[in-house]
Amino acid sequence: MSIFEFVLIPFGLVVAFAVAELMSSWARILRTWERYTRPWLYLSLSFWMVSNLMGHFSGLWSYRNIEFGGGTIMLVLLPAFLFSIAMTLFALDPRSDETDLEKVYFQTVGKVVVLLTVGIIVSSLSDFLPGVLEAPPLAGITSQIVALAALLCTRNRRAHALIHAMLWAGSVVYLLIAENQL
Repeated sequence: MSIFEFVLIPFGLVVAFAVAELMSSWARILRTWERYTRPWLYLSLSFWMVSNLMGHFSGLWSYRNIEFGGGTIMLVLLPAFLFSIAMTLFALDPRSDETDLEKVYFQTVGKVVVLLTVGIIVSSLSDFLPGVLEAPPLAGITSQIVALAALLCTRNRRAHALIHAMLWAGSVVYLLIAENQL
């Protein structure tokens, strides 16, 4: 077993707990759907985070052939760790009686977007390590960084919805380019 595989196993547990935390929020919302108001921004960003984290985590195998020494392994794993922290921060607090999910979204989106942006930037830096196979296109990563940064510039609901659509569209294009379908 290589050091990469050895570290990836416990790291996968951290990611699984973060996803489980956010999914428990989704379950709470679905169980008491009529109680919550304006859930769309919250759900859109949370689904995007989970899909992006799963894409990043499944892409970690591209790094299996690099030499891990110094901080290299942290550079590779840090993005998924930052996404996991962002997802845990974004999960609903089970002790809270807040029913306006848009209010919850705008209270937490700043911290979450900073973590996501730093994670994506570090992810793009790790793609330049020697020995990395199948690095994703830089244009897709750049569009995600710009869209996330735009979320910090406004508190307008419609602007956030448009930016979410851009994030989702960018992710689809990014996936198609990575799979050589576009």
